[in-house]
Amino acid sequence: MIVLNSSSGADLPEPARLLSHWSTSDPSRPAVLDGANVVSYGDLHARVTMLADWLREQDVGPGRQLALVLPNSLGFIMWFFAGLEAGAVVATLDPALKPDERERMLRSGKIDFVAMAGNGEDSDHWLVSGVWAAPEPVTLSTRRAPPSKTLLPEGTVLHRFSSGSTGQPKHVLYSAENLREDYRHLCAALPLGEKDVFLGVTPFFHAFGGLGLMAAFAVGAVTIPLQRFMPADVLRTMADCRPTVFFATPPMVEMLGRCHVSEQHSAALNALTTCICATGRLSVRARDLFRQRFGLEPYVLYGSSETLSATLTGGENFIEGCVGRPMPGVEIAIFDDNNATLAPLAPGRVGVRGGTCIDGYGFGGPALNLIDGYLLPGDRGYLDESGRLYILGRDDVINIGGYKVDRYEVEAVIRDLAAVEFVHVTEYDRAGQPALRAIIESTDPALSSALVIDHCRAALAPYKVPGRVDIVGSLPRDANGKVRLADLNAGDPA
Repeated sequence: MIVLNSSSGADLPEPARLLSHWSTSDPSRPAVLDGANVVSYGDLHARVTMLADWLREQDVGPGRQLALVLPNSLGFIMWFFAGLEAGAVVATLDPALKPDERERMLRSGKIDFVAMAGNGEDSDHWLVSGVWAAPEPVTLSTRRAPPSKTLLPEGTVLHRFSSGSTGQPKHVLYSAENLREDYRHLCAALPLGEKDVFLGVTPFFHAFGGLGLMAAFAVGAVTIPLQRFMPADVLRTMADCRPTVFFATPPMVEMLGRCHVSEQHSAALNALTTCICATGRLSVRARDLFRQRFGLEPYVLYGSSETLSATLTGGENFIEGCVGRPMPGVEIAIFDDNNATLAPLAPGRVGVRGGTCIDGYGFGGPALNLIDGYLLPGDRGYLDESGRLYILGRDDVINIGGYKVDRYEVEAVIRDLAAVEFVHVTEYDRAGQPALRAIIESTDPALSSALVIDHCRAALAPYKVPGRVDIVGSLPRDANGKVRLADLNAGDPA
């Protein structure tokens, strides 16, 4: 079960004050390991303050939004906290997005400024405002016709983008208190502290990776940012830097458990004391491999973009699908389709209530699904007699390596090909990992799987590109002429 840490986290600063808190109390404390460089809290705060002052000179401040299109790095950390310190709303985007995807999100989110690595945005819609050269060149761009200052709910500090059922991004807006409660109850539930070293390889733009980043600074720990997950690089970093805390997705857990480790590096892996796994279902196989390799039981965390972290396993025997009990200050309930609360063991819709839950989507997004103050993120599950939550799945998104993929967005891109008469995107098992599969109805002999995949690669982020494309002349239909999607999801198209 979850037991409160002796330091409950109730006095943790809000996100914009995390660096100044540790810079004041212990400025020489290491904050970031950036390759061979060690950046202290005092040095990091000084750099962030200088960048925040420069941002204000560029009119990046209250009422403005600053989008970060940056990989995990010291640069991301500096720009993230500088944006908060300047008083702007920080928006975090996946740097792997294609230009058209990125522009669609920036436009729908009424973004004023965007920071990108290198030469930055080359779209006709943007002008370069300046380049900040340290620790690596980042270009700040602004729209040629900048919008008036955005009217966002009072207290909004962070803007993330979540998949929607229509193929349009949903704008998830967080207050400082949402974020503080997220890392506060995690630090209350786990023995995290100033002696820890966090391995930051889960993307910081994501809610789970962002939690790991802010939790590290909340407890005064060290962060090692890695731009991408490559098992050999991660194991080398573990051997060289001996991190103690690892925020991981299920594919990361499985790959680290399966890959070869030299005798030289194996002993160094014992430094790891805490692994927190989220963003998807952790299989028994992945858990067993990881435990054999590291001698460590991963914690399983459940949450969503709208609720942030909600439940955590607490050392019980591992059961696949079980995501533990509610975090301190969080309530979980299960509802039927008539909005009635269900008894233990009865499956239904998962509801979450607590200080991490958002108040609503921005920019004309859909209304939140609420029942008696519980936010329903779209998952189905049940509670057992001891209050542990089990997740059964959801229908509207596909989880690919921890990334939530909107099937409708991928289908819309494929439908741009004139030869496509019908397309359905689902998932399939590829070497033990979920991948996207596109089933296409077309009678055009010129349409090929390779052509479809190349088309998707040109328009979508890599994790949204189907790994398998099936093209058939006709698909099974019911008496009304509708494609029988259940048949497609069950196996090969007829």
